[in-house]
Amino acid sequence: MTSRPRQDLYVNLPALLKLDNMILDILDSLEQTEFWYVDQEGIVAASESSPKEKWWLPVPRVPTCGLSGNARKQLQHIRNCISQILNAAMAINSGTLAEMEVPETYFDVLTKNGYANLDELINGCNFSDQWSPESFLDCLNLSSQYRALEIANQLEASIHIWRQKTNSKNMKLSWEMVKELVVDATKREVFAYRAESLLICLKKRFPGLPQTTLNMSKIQHNKDIGKSILESYSRVVQSLAFNITVRIDDLLHVDDLTKHSDRFMPECKKSPRKSLTDYLTMDSKGNQISDDLKSIETHSCIYEEVIATEDELNALYSCI
Repeated sequence: MTSRPRQDLYVNLPALLKLDNMILDILDSLEQTEFWYVDQEGIVAASESSPKEKWWLPVPRVPTCGLSGNARKQLQHIRNCISQILNAAMAINSGTLAEMEVPETYFDVLTKNGYANLDELINGCNFSDQWSPESFLDCLNLSSQYRALEIANQLEASIHIWRQKTNSKNMKLSWEMVKELVVDATKREVFAYRAESLLICLKKRFPGLPQTTLNMSKIQHNKDIGKSILESYSRVVQSLAFNITVRIDDLLHVDDLTKHSDRFMPECKKSPRKSLTDYLTMDSKGNQISDDLKSIETHSCIYEEVIATEDELNALYSCI
C-alpha cells in the first residue's frame, strides 16, 4: 500500500501549481508588445504636482493611434483567462478558510456594540421572492474599500451567530447573542443563507478586499500545516491574478482614451461670415444648386477659410 497526501492537499495543490504555471506562461507570452510603461515618479516631478495614490506603480502608454485590433483582442483574451484563474484561486482560498476551525478568541472579541447595526444591515434580507444579493448590495454604502470590509466583517459575524451550535461549551455565549435578534430557527437559517450570499457577492465585487477579522483570526490560530500551505499559496495566486487584471483594465482604459481623444478636443469655431465655398453652391439668385460641396464644410477646420463679400461675388460672376 502506498501513502498519498490527504484529499484536500491531493486535489488543491496540483490545481494551484497549474494555475501558477498558467500565469507564468501568460506573462512570458507578453514579450513583444505595442504598449510600454513609464515611471510615474518622473511624471510627477515634471508636472510639479502632488503625488497621486499608488505613485510607485508605472503608468501604461500606447501609440498615438492606439493599440491595433489584434493587440487589443489578445489583451481581452488574456484578461478572460486571468479572470478564470482568479475565480479558481478564490474558490480554493475560500474553501480552505471555511474548513479552518473558528478560534475561541474570535468570539471573545465580539461585543454587543459590534452588532448594534446588524439588524439594520440584514433587515433588507426580507422574505420576498424577488430578493437578490446584487440588488441589496447596490443599496448599501460601498463607497470605499474600508466600508466594504466593515460590512464583510458584520456579515461573517452574523453567519456564525445564527449558526452557532448550542453545545455545552458555548451555549451561554450563543444564547446571549442570538436571543437579542428575536427570530426563530427557520428565520435564522434564512438570514444566515442570505448573509452568505451577500458575502460571496461582496467578495466578487471587491476581489482585492483585505482579509476579514474572522479570516485573520483563523490564519493566526490555525494549527493545521496543510491548510496553512493551501491558504497562503492560493492567496498569493489570487493576489497576482487580481493585480494582472487591474493592470490590463488600466491599459485598455488608456487605449480607449487615446482612440477617442478627438471627442475631448474643442471643435473648430465657424465664422459667422460666409466663405467662398458657401457661395459656389448657389446660383445668381442665391438658390442652392448642388449638395456635393457641402462635405467640404466639415473639413473647413483643416484649411484656411476664404472670405468673400457680396460685391466680390458679383465681380466674380461678371468675370464668368
